[in-house]
Amino acid sequence: MNGLNIKSENWFYFIFRLAFGLNFFMAGVLSSEGLMHPLPFSETILGALLILGLFTNLAITLSMLVLVYIMFNACLKSGWSLVHFQMVYLIYSYLLGVDLDKNKISIDQFRR
Repeated sequence: MNGLNIKSENWFYFIFRLAFGLNFFMAGVLSSEGLMHPLPFSETILGALLILGLFTNLAITLSMLVLVYIMFNACLKSGWSLVHFQMVYLIYSYLLGVDLDKNKISIDQFRR
């Protein structure tokens, strides 16, 4: 692995991205609305892209927009506890986005 110049921080980023992607993916797959509804479908696709590290920058950006959409709907319904969770997820996705240079363990890295 030394030939790929993979450091501890790259492994930390990989695990961080994997956890977020898995969360998004499972939220879509296990949704009561089913995959035919746009929201679970997008969560599933974006989660899979994040797990694989494929089009990571786009997947992070779109996942943030999905989170804002979910947060907006929760605000309309006064679901403030859900809004707090979405804010945590937004911070999580922000951290993934600003550290994208550490995304060395991904399909994106091999596509370069």
